Amino acid sequence: VLPRFRRRGYGARALMTVIEYAAARGRRRILGEAYYPPAEAADHEYRVFLEHNGFRLVSTDFVRALTLPVPRVLLDGIAAQALSAYFDEYRVLTFDEVPAQVLPSLVQLMNRYRTEAPTREIDWLPETLDPQRYVEFRQADADTGRDRLTTIAVDMATDQVVACTELLLRPGITQVAQLATYVHPHHRGNRLGQ
Repeated sequence: VLPRFRRRGYGARALMTVIEYAAARGRRRILGEAYYPPAEAADHEYRVFLEHNGFRLVSTDFVRALTLPVPRVLLDGIAAQALSAYFDEYRVLTFDEVPAQVLPSLVQLMNRYRTEAPTREIDWLPETLDPQRYVEFRQADADTGRDRLTTIAVDMATDQVVACTELLLRPGITQVAQLATYVHPHHRGNRLGQ
């Protein structure tokens, strides 16, 4: 709600419309997100609004920012540490267009993201992303001028994707969004997330 129109009930009315719509379609839980500075977490107006309308806080995430460019010496040091940990076991590759042969194991890994994230009492169903839908998502990015960079780590023993991170570059803005970084539990501890 635009600041000058707040405290008139418009937000609550809009929220109740969404809640009623979801309930009429058999939904039993609504998850909402609010972004505010950690120092204002206890009494920020977004949180107060949601709690006043029946929501309660069940999980907290942090959004972190990195100013670019990162000094080359720092990047080289991080890369050298990571490479020494996985050098002879994994191949790390970056693509703006992911090759078809890695898509099956990539989407299998991506389907684990939500179910393994620490969310306290929120239980997520496993994702159902398949190679075709992934290609369609990538095409939607291209159609709207977004560039997506995907970096994967492939286990050389199995030829399976075991780690992934993606960056999304939107047209007309200077920020890059990191979509997710995930390492398969059996391959953690090898600096693949770096």
